[in-house]
Amino acid sequence: MSATVAACVSALFKWGGELAVRIRAWFRPDHVPLGAGEWQLYTSFDNTPKVRVLVACAPTRSLRKQEVNPDLAIRFARGHFANRLVPVPTFSRPQNGVKFQEVRHVTDMAAYLWIWAAGRVDYSTFVETIPTESGGHALPLVEVIDPIVTVARAVTSREYRRVFPRRWADLPRRFDWFIAVGTHIRKEDGEAVKPWTELAFPGTPTPRAAGE
Repeated sequence: MSATVAACVSALFKWGGELAVRIRAWFRPDHVPLGAGEWQLYTSFDNTPKVRVLVACAPTRSLRKQEVNPDLAIRFARGHFANRLVPVPTFSRPQNGVKFQEVRHVTDMAAYLWIWAAGRVDYSTFVETIPTESGGHALPLVEVIDPIVTVARAVTSREYRRVFPRRWADLPRRFDWFIAVGTHIRKEDGEAVKPWTELAFPGTPTPRAAGE
């Protein structure tokens, strides 16, 4: 009898340990989706006439289904980025995702919205600097924060959850972020690359170059 009891207790400990491992694996974030897009995230933006801002946001845990419904993704994009994008996506494939070009920079392939099948949302845009009296370039802080806030509102929306449903019995969804702001600009071809030199805060006088 004692041998049977010992075997049962041993089995319970073994199964309980395996169950605990499975439960931890189910809820533990793997941080894979942020790096799952086919376009790698990078920060080298120093050869454009405006300052590039790239915002990427993805769930901390891999999705159950690595595929996107293009119709739902397009509806999501139009609902949260409507006035920023061209009406029709430039790319749409369930296994990859949906891509829109930004309407203000239609000819610039670096200005876009990508909704990846892994759940990652990339928004890349440009911010115009303001000339300062000392000959430098001021970066408007509000225009840098705006795309970040726009993406944050979009990924926490009901429309995003329709595109990328949560797992059954899952914890509240958390997100990983990648935010990159360009450091240099080149206004014209042949001009030396110059850094932006200061931030322009809301409510302060707009800095202008001397003589303006």
